[in-house]
Amino acid sequence: MSLWLYLHFPALLCDLLDVQDPDQAVIMVSEQHHKIVQLNSVALEKELKIGMGLATAASLCHDIQVLIYDEEKESKHLKRIARWLYSVTADIGLYPPNGIVLRVDSMLHLYSDLKHYWHAVQQQLAHCHAQVHSAMGVTPLAARLLARTQTQPRPQISMDTKKLKQIALSKSLSDADIHAKTRFKLSRLGLNTVADIAKIPRAELAKRFGHELAIYLQKLLGEIQDPIQFYIPNKQFQEYVELAYEISNSQYLIKPLQRLLLRLQYFLQQNNARCSEITLQLEHREEKATIEQIASAEPITLAEKWQSLCAIKFENLKLKHPVIGITLTANKQSTQQSARGDLFSKKQNAMSENELISHLKIKLGDDRVLGIRLNNDERPEREFEYTKVSSNADCMSQVKFEATISNKKHSLLRPSFMLPQPQPLQEAVALHSPVERIVTGWWDNQPIQRDYFIARNESGQWLWVFKTPDKQWFVHGWFS
Repeated sequence: MSLWLYLHFPALLCDLLDVQDPDQAVIMVSEQHHKIVQLNSVALEKELKIGMGLATAASLCHDIQVLIYDEEKESKHLKRIARWLYSVTADIGLYPPNGIVLRVDSMLHLYSDLKHYWHAVQQQLAHCHAQVHSAMGVTPLAARLLARTQTQPRPQISMDTKKLKQIALSKSLSDADIHAKTRFKLSRLGLNTVADIAKIPRAELAKRFGHELAIYLQKLLGEIQDPIQFYIPNKQFQEYVELAYEISNSQYLIKPLQRLLLRLQYFLQQNNARCSEITLQLEHREEKATIEQIASAEPITLAEKWQSLCAIKFENLKLKHPVIGITLTANKQSTQQSARGDLFSKKQNAMSENELISHLKIKLGDDRVLGIRLNNDERPEREFEYTKVSSNADCMSQVKFEATISNKKHSLLRPSFMLPQPQPLQEAVALHSPVERIVTGWWDNQPIQRDYFIARNESGQWLWVFKTPDKQWFVHGWFS
């Protein structure tokens, strides 16, 4: 007989809400009926209950914070928990918006016993920071019934299939997944528990109360197969955090964002991956979301490094509208490569070249961080050009090209500051070097013929000057 473990999250949205004040009572109400659907522990202490009307709740607690319940958001959180569990268990079924079922019997061969398997599941559940009611059953629906009827988060973990079946039979039909009209008909006949309807022949049960009830009971008791579409995790990371308060200062976004970055780090570590770009979608109450992309010159995994880049980004970010939620998406994921370096190096914790490039690009802007690229052209103004840099590899790729330059050229002095175009020399200078004649450019009809010298002006500055065949003098750069 199969064994299943059901995980019920009674207040998933409330538990994962980023609350500024931990002593703040928070409730989520149905937009249609204006009744409490979820509430946090603070609201429970103030005697608020599920199903209570909004007016009654407001009379009992004056400083309560009210949010609209969103089933779609809760279902997204459920998938995130399923993704964490996927690292320790294979067969996972989703019962949106707040339930997950795990097939246990197939995993006992790997974990040797139930105790070790349950311990592995608990370790993953610790990452979600949410209340969970868990129970086992001989079928998915039986485990679901037992878990959803728990009043306290006390796990019902047992391999005693007879006992689990008896507990399921003793449960009230009011807790089962049966339509309200059908439950009313059954109660009028004195049929109040699962055991009561289990005594009725299935054909008669279907004839009197509908096929839906008969099929549900058969699936609950394991008399027919209950097909479950098992969960397959998404390979791309995307998560959302809802704020219980509005943020108008971008620098205050770091605290709620830190939770998402830690989840990203855990996801990347679990998948032996890293990423080089993240997208932040800052949600507003009514206006269109603000999209911000943050790129790293090298793929990284650690949350603290992403947090450092985000902090720099937020320094210059002015929010036009208050933020009520943040969605983080990881772009450009790649497989983690083994780190290379000296184990005993004193620079283990120093900032790498690529980290420096990332910080500068976010601080100054992509267009203001440039590298130098050498060209195979003897004309001094075309020997190099400035180009955008995406990583230190772009800079280092020129090393091989430099190696092809002749030793003679390496020995020639060149100014550290070169003018884009030569300017006429308008001051007296003294020449301090032999002539260096450059005659080139004949292949593209832009030939030059120049005699270059190192010169010094009356202010003591060292210049790089040249003379043309028609005796005109120009300055092309300055030495540092």
